[in-house]
This record gives sequence, C-alpha cells and structure tokens, in this order.
Amino acid sequence: MKVLVVDDAVGVQWIGEQLEPRGFEVVPAPSLDAAFYLWRTYGPWDLVLTELWLVQGQGLKTGLELIRVIRALSPSQRMALYTADRSILASPVAVLSKPCTVNRLLRLLRLPVLPLS
Repeated sequence: MKVLVVDDAVGVQWIGEQLEPRGFEVVPAPSLDAAFYLWRTYGPWDLVLTELWLVQGQGLKTGLELIRVIRALSPSQRMALYTADRSILASPVAVLSKPCTVNRLLRLLRLPVLPLS
C-alpha cells in the first residue's frame, strides 16, 4: 500500500517507523501544497493521511482544504485527518486522533475510509 502522509517530520517519522516494516510505502509531504503536488504527480495513493494544521502553502491553508480539493478531483480517493485538535466535531473523512496506537493506525489502513454522509 502506498500512503501519502502530510505532517511534520516527527509525525511522518513515527508513521514510517510503524508502517514501513509492515510493507507499506510511506511518502512524506512537508506542506499542504507539496502534498497536493505529490498527490497529482505520483499517485495513485491507497490513502492520503493529512494533519489538520500544518505549514501553510501559497494556496492551501488546512488539511480540510486539501481533502476538499482532492475530493473534487477524485471522489473515490481514501483520505483521513491525523490531528491532535480535539475540536473536530464533523469531518468529511475519518479522523485519527494524535497520539494514536499502532493498532488504530493499522485498522484505519485496512478498513475502507469512506466519507461521512
């Protein structure tokens, strides 16, 4: 499985340490604009996992904006938010709370991540 992870270096490192030994390919994106570029250029992706609040790019301001842009271009793309922000009450995708366990991360990757309706 190929996973695009949009987070700071520490978050990407932890996710990589958990997933790569289990056979996943983890591709890091240090910003939202970089993530969108990687998504368009090197896809398809099995999952896009994005932090909610991250280094802003020139265009994209939050992980939710990245999700909306990708969803408009590829409605079937599996995506999830990965955040420590506990104020997220509604999201168009699954939310993985930081910190999370390895089991929770693996469960997210094994189960279909469908948009909430």
